[in-house]
Amino acid sequence: MRGPGFGAWWHEHSGRFFGASMRIFFYNPDGTFGSVRTISRQIEIGSDPDTFAGTITFQVAAPDGHVLMKGCGTETATRID
Repeated sequence: MRGPGFGAWWHEHSGRFFGASMRIFFYNPDGTFGSVRTISRQIEIGSDPDTFAGTITFQVAAPDGHVLMKGCGTETATRID
């Protein structure tokens, strides 16, 4: 079960660059703490404000803090009306 997530975003440099990070807490079916997922993003807004591209990294950690999984990827988005 997914619990709450907390994060922040900020203006990275000048221009169209932003960063974001968040932590999402997950719980086992019996209600005990299962893991925490940490997600970090580097975002560049496109030359028009309706698109962006970026990179994303994530990590899944067990309750004792050891890393269970990590990965990375790229993302793109276009605003829809």
